[in-house]
Amino acid sequence: MDSNPNFFDATDLFKIPELFDIPDGLHCVDAYTKKFHIRLEDIIAAWLDNRIKLYVNLRSEYCRINRYANKKEHRYDTFDISIGRDFYQHERSPQATVRKFIPCNQSEIKEDINFQGSSFYKYVYNGYASGFWRLQLTNTTHLVKVNYNLKNANVSWDEIPGEVRVLGRDNKDHLVFNKDIFVSDECLYIDSSGCQELSQHLNVEENEIHEVEGYYIQSFIAVILLKINFSKENGLINRTKTANILNAYRKEMCVSLEPVSGKSISRWINGSLIEKGQLSLDVEDGRLSEAKNDIIYLIIKQCHADRTSKELAVLLGKEIDGYQLQQRITLPQLVNYLDTLITKYVSLNLK
Repeated sequence: MDSNPNFFDATDLFKIPELFDIPDGLHCVDAYTKKFHIRLEDIIAAWLDNRIKLYVNLRSEYCRINRYANKKEHRYDTFDISIGRDFYQHERSPQATVRKFIPCNQSEIKEDINFQGSSFYKYVYNGYASGFWRLQLTNTTHLVKVNYNLKNANVSWDEIPGEVRVLGRDNKDHLVFNKDIFVSDECLYIDSSGCQELSQHLNVEENEIHEVEGYYIQSFIAVILLKINFSKENGLINRTKTANILNAYRKEMCVSLEPVSGKSISRWINGSLIEKGQLSLDVEDGRLSEAKNDIIYLIIKQCHADRTSKELAVLLGKEIDGYQLQQRITLPQLVNYLDTLITKYVSLNLK
């Protein structure tokens, strides 16, 4: 192709300062909700309030792209697009590790003069979109409850109102879909800035232990240790037998500890297990329970004396995945609580 001074030189493309949308540290929304025990609805609500960005992971989805050359680019050479030397294809492009749009062989790459905004030229062609593309709200997004439909055009590629818009490197480049493509939770991602916003908004900091979490962690450890060590094959715990065993431990170790009550064990267990897969923990009106701490220490010394706090925390942590918890509990939180408890009881000169 002859040189044309009106066209943008693709070799200069990668010298442009990166000011476009390159998500950093993407996290799957589905995995994020499970890790931090927060609801998907809370993440969607933050997105609907424009506090975070959401991305959809596309896998060679056939669609159309509308893209615009900015002032510095001025104009593209359609031949460069056809052979993979453009912003969405070249391996040296900053977009390469995030998203790609590959034109199909049969598609005409149409160039139009654009009189709106800062872009002089608009390019439209069909192809296959892969990677992570940002979702933008529309007037109807808030009405959708599950699985956003990416379709925003009819069979003739005339654009119609859609549930979401799918953006590329900036707010102008976008994809057009003329068939139904429903996005499940597993296809949604958030970036690092979104995670930081959620941490501040939903209080899911990894290492911070709020005071109320101490009560919650105590109840979790007590209930799970009772379950691991005293439940029968059917999952039930005999409160009287368990209390007798724990009192025997108590007499061996230190008579100063309060006697273990079968009624207390029954109340903790019955008040915690609501239904299969869900664990609601009684935190005794926000107060740490000395009786629970006594039982935790008794069980640790008699049944898990050969484990370090971290090893015991890992054992307890495996149980977390089996339940839906009201608050998230992390391994560092479990280790910290166990270390503090053991240090306290050792200082009392218990055996």
